[in-house]
Amino acid sequence: LLQQCVGWLDAENDEVLHRRRDSLLMASLTELSVLSGDSRILYGGRYHSLNLAFVLLSPPGNGKSVITHAFKLIAKADQQQLSRSQENVEAYNRSLELWERELHESAKKHCEPDESKRPVGKIPPIKVVSMSSSTSKNQLVKVLEATKDDGIILNSTELSTLISALGQEVGKYSDLLCKVTMNEPVDQYFKVDERPIRIENPKMSLCLSGNIDQFHKLVPTLDDGLFSRFLIMLVSPQAQWVSQRPRADGFVAESHFEALGENALAMWNYLRLTPTLVEFSDAQWDSHDSIWSGELIGILREGGLDRMSLCTRQGLAHMRIAALLTVIRKWEKYVELGLGRDKGLEIDFQQKHRIMQCSDADFQTALHISSVLLKHSLALSPTKLTPIQNGTQHMRLFEWTQRALNKLDDQFTVKEFLVQAKYCGRSQSQGYRALAQLNKMKIINMVSDTPRIWRKAPTTRV
Repeated sequence: LLQQCVGWLDAENDEVLHRRRDSLLMASLTELSVLSGDSRILYGGRYHSLNLAFVLLSPPGNGKSVITHAFKLIAKADQQQLSRSQENVEAYNRSLELWERELHESAKKHCEPDESKRPVGKIPPIKVVSMSSSTSKNQLVKVLEATKDDGIILNSTELSTLISALGQEVGKYSDLLCKVTMNEPVDQYFKVDERPIRIENPKMSLCLSGNIDQFHKLVPTLDDGLFSRFLIMLVSPQAQWVSQRPRADGFVAESHFEALGENALAMWNYLRLTPTLVEFSDAQWDSHDSIWSGELIGILREGGLDRMSLCTRQGLAHMRIAALLTVIRKWEKYVELGLGRDKGLEIDFQQKHRIMQCSDADFQTALHISSVLLKHSLALSPTKLTPIQNGTQHMRLFEWTQRALNKLDDQFTVKEFLVQAKYCGRSQSQGYRALAQLNKMKIINMVSDTPRIWRKAPTTRV
């Protein structure tokens, strides 16, 4: 399914198309995350859904609109959810009309109305999959409650739309976004609701795009928890013209994704009725702990306490993406076997796949994605103002030493390190001081004094 989402962009030897392919892949993963149904992972002692929050940041006119193709993956599911809701509302209104007629007739006849004709409950809520960003906090909570078993996604190609909504008196829901992206309980009790609303396990994905200035307005400080909840992709300005000529083979991306939306709808209808718990092996958990503790050490060694959450929440995103790939494979295997024609085989298949083990391949794929996006978040973080100081806080040593170490083998000489330091714009004396500091922090260890050879510590980021 993901190959079909991005395969039409031939990115070989073309940096612009390569970035667009990456952007579309992340947008497709995010859209499919809200269609993962009743799928969960156990992480940190809590069950988490597979919902993702993704934001693409690049200058204006730089191809961000490519992610709108992915929006069509949930269009059929959204239409189905809305149509069924409207049918339920219409059925309720018809029963209400019959009840009012019964009341009128019984009053004329001076008899008791037939209680069996009274409508049960209140008017059914409207359910959707795709939620508008220009909504009020109260309406967002109500939609989350109505769709608590399925989840919703907020799509927007302009961060300014979301910023405008959050700036309204009735639309300040950034705190709500922080909660729902982590599946934390949401509660509300307004007079207009006439009852308390509590959602124990809200599920919501975010797929947004904009420029860095807009992101600064949305998330003004690193202390704002919303920053670390996003999977951030930065795309530099393109320095070449990209032809918009229709393809010679007649391929139309819009039609292609409309067809994929049918496949995604079928996957959603299956997964939402077939609970799936994705588990990871002990070796995968060992790898997860080793890798992300190493990333955290790399951040903390530069005093980046305000950036800790970028790493800790990226670790959760890693496992969510791995689990998402796993449940997509579950659906594709179900289709490949053609089990929908035999109810007995279908039930047997589901019983065997209620608990699924993530493959090492999917685990590694998710790791590559989340590791790269962590670097993007760290690259963006120095541009954010902090509440401690009114200015930009740079991670100078973190930025260049990590880049230098990544270019070196596990064992390297002082001369090799100084060469990389020079490429990073650092002097020889700065290189020597950096080696001493890295050794003090146990990021590297000395193997030999003559000649002087260093070895990366096991926790060094690679």
